[in-house]
Amino acid sequence: DVADIIPDVTWLRVSVSPILRHRIFLWRADLGTDIPVAEPPGRDGLAIFRLNAGAAVRLGPLVTILAELINVANVSWRGSDDWWVHTAGLGVDVRAGRVHPRLSVVFPLDQNVREEVSFVVTVGAQGTL
Repeated sequence: DVADIIPDVTWLRVSVSPILRHRIFLWRADLGTDIPVAEPPGRDGLAIFRLNAGAAVRLGPLVTILAELINVANVSWRGSDDWWVHTAGLGVDVRAGRVHPRLSVVFPLDQNVREEVSFVVTVGAQGTL
């Protein structure tokens, strides 16, 4: 999430994310923008746009496999070759009682980004109080 890695900025996130479910399948789209509302002096203050699509299949009651195409545009980069950044991700979510551990691997699709980063592994968990 691009907005989360920019230090000392508070963002307003405006988005729509419809989800369609059919039996063991799930499809999701995400369209939105992150608008900086509080930031340090000297930052450009321009928005970030997102356009994503994903699909998942539930393998029994415990495991879900996910795939997502992520597209992010930074308005301050407009006109450059780096204006849009495209990545693809694969993940697995495990329902383990009240905690849902997750593992995902994200691959950059743009050559200029792949020269810097081959892939990113994320590990997380979601819990119910």
